[in-house]
Amino acid sequence: MKPKIINISQKDQIVIPVFVRKDLGLEKGTKLSLEVNRDQISLKKIPNSLDWSNLLKQVSVERVEFDKDGHYDAPKHPDFHDWMVNG
Repeated sequence: MKPKIINISQKDQIVIPVFVRKDLGLEKGTKLSLEVNRDQISLKKIPNSLDWSNLLKQVSVERVEFDKDGHYDAPKHPDFHDWMVNG
């Protein structure tokens, strides 16, 4: 994204442009972390419970069956096997 120039108000405040707020889902009460590094300011949205819930909805679930010795059938559970082998 091309840099956008904004101004500091008379009350020493800045306004986050509406297109940024919409793109990031920033609403009243959204928490941000602020980091200063030399002459740069970085703002990051802190995920809320809804953000985490939506992220978890994207995670696939695979029910893996283990025998009494703790072994599983790798061909029957290929996603789990790949995750165990490749991380």
